[in-house]
Amino acid sequence: MEGLYDRHLAAFVAAVERGSFSKAAQALFISPNALIKQVDLLERQVGVRLLDRTPRGVRPTPAGEELLRGARGIIAASQETLRRTRAAAGRAARAVRLASSVLRPSAPIGKAWGSVETDHPGIRLEITQISDEPEGWNSVFGRLGQAVDVVGAILPSSSWPWYGACQVLPLYREPIIALAPRGHHLAGKGPVRPDALADETIMIARKDAAPDFDALRTWMVQNVAGIRLKDVQPYDLAGSNACIENGWLGMVPASWHAIHPSLVPLKVEWDFRLTQCLLCPKEPRPEVQEFADAVAGWFREHAKRER
Repeated sequence: MEGLYDRHLAAFVAAVERGSFSKAAQALFISPNALIKQVDLLERQVGVRLLDRTPRGVRPTPAGEELLRGARGIIAASQETLRRTRAAAGRAARAVRLASSVLRPSAPIGKAWGSVETDHPGIRLEITQISDEPEGWNSVFGRLGQAVDVVGAILPSSSWPWYGACQVLPLYREPIIALAPRGHHLAGKGPVRPDALADETIMIARKDAAPDFDALRTWMVQNVAGIRLKDVQPYDLAGSNACIENGWLGMVPASWHAIHPSLVPLKVEWDFRLTQCLLCPKEPRPEVQEFADAVAGWFREHAKRER
């Protein structure tokens, strides 16, 4: 993630958003030791402790929370300034900015682009980190084409206020699994029948957030005895913490199986799947449309080959 800001700031933000030094280091393509040193140097520069280190990972102190709020703004402003500067020099006319976060990883889309980019010379992919906090990604989704051009997301319903301003290109489907706190009686078990979820509290996306989740909600209410649904509006990392604290199960796409070290993936014997899609502006720049069509086309061909 390039910008005009201190790399120590990027290391701190990545550590907070991913909850661990190792995951943050992977996201920034550096070693965990290098990332820890950057955070340590930042704490010395600021003069206060910014992160609490625990065996389960890291979390911000009150001072760290305050710095985090400002740091995200600094990073976003830096990236936008750099983009505008390059555009003025004619260097960024064909850049496409792909959003990435813990819950919206860029890797699947990046892999698809890596397979087709030689057919689209002149387009350069840039990865832009965004927040998983609702106010952060809702702002990004509502202003695609400004700081970010494209983002991967679970297929949304039309109830979202930004839906009408976006193109929604379906990419692929993946299973819905459960996440269980490590102390839960189902944690560590193999695939379970749906009736094993009886009398459990299930965290799931609110009604009308995503059609695939709505289908699962309806089916569970009708077919799983005593189930209690806990709406999350919308998904963020705080939902993971709530599952751990309260002993709930969380329904998530299979690609989220490692979003929290204290949650264990649990496969359920059903056929429910989620559609992952690519969002871009309704009227994007030509290079953004070319990128989106190329990525969507790759996923269509890949699905045909796997049939």
